[in-house]
Amino acid sequence: MRKTVTILFLFLATLVYGQKRSSVTKMVDIHPLDFTMSMKYMLPRRFAMKSLTSEYYVTVRNDSLDCFLPYYGEVYQPTLTNEGLNFKAPIVGMRTKDKKNKKHIYYRVRRGFLTYDYHFVFYPEGNGMLILTPSNAQNCTYEGEWENH
Repeated sequence: MRKTVTILFLFLATLVYGQKRSSVTKMVDIHPLDFTMSMKYMLPRRFAMKSLTSEYYVTVRNDSLDCFLPYYGEVYQPTLTNEGLNFKAPIVGMRTKDKKNKKHIYYRVRRGFLTYDYHFVFYPEGNGMLILTPSNAQNCTYEGEWENH
């Protein structure tokens, strides 16, 4: 009897695991030039994770990127203005890559003499991650939720 219950339990666990796994493998349906990602967490490179309380976001529309993000990290070359990561700029480069159940989109933006590389990772359930690499500072990772327009 005990052996039968164990086999039945393993069979049911395999069925449940198989159903969860197959539901995760659906493709991400995002338009690479028309979305917004709202940030909930910031993971600086050398500091502890921070929960974001305000409405921070990155929006991509057509050929421009609108960025409103906090930054916490080491800056190698300070700029003359103190605008930080609050700007709108044209996209100068873009590429996409599909990996398993994730979609990766890479953007390059220039603002003055600075270059910003945005590496977005989109997950099917609406969550995502951004790795932002400024040319004058350490990279910083953000986590949040994305939506198409």
